[in-house]
Amino acid sequence: MKAGAARFRRVRWWELPDSGIGYDGLVFPINPSIPSDPVRAESFAQIPGYALDAPPVFFGHYLKPADSPNHPERHNVACLDHAAAIDGPLVAYRWKGEARINPDHYITG
Repeated sequence: MKAGAARFRRVRWWELPDSGIGYDGLVFPINPSIPSDPVRAESFAQIPGYALDAPPVFFGHYLKPADSPNHPERHNVACLDHAAAIDGPLVAYRWKGEARINPDHYITG
């Protein structure tokens, strides 16, 4: 990363990116101020990935833009943080045992 850039970012940990991806393609949510410098190979070892056949997982503290649509990041991965702490909606998911996240099960308030 360029000098002065933060050393730690929230990344798309559920994906296993190809080598050659830039930092701008790895961070989540997308941030246009992140440089496109290639991610160092040793950094990939720190990204755990999440299996396509793993059960649904829901996470927060990633501060997606408030106007982000209510849909999963992948069929079994969903961020529920739509910036409620800064006037975005409070988002939850009503899970009914499904293996694939259903956008119709999001609840906002």
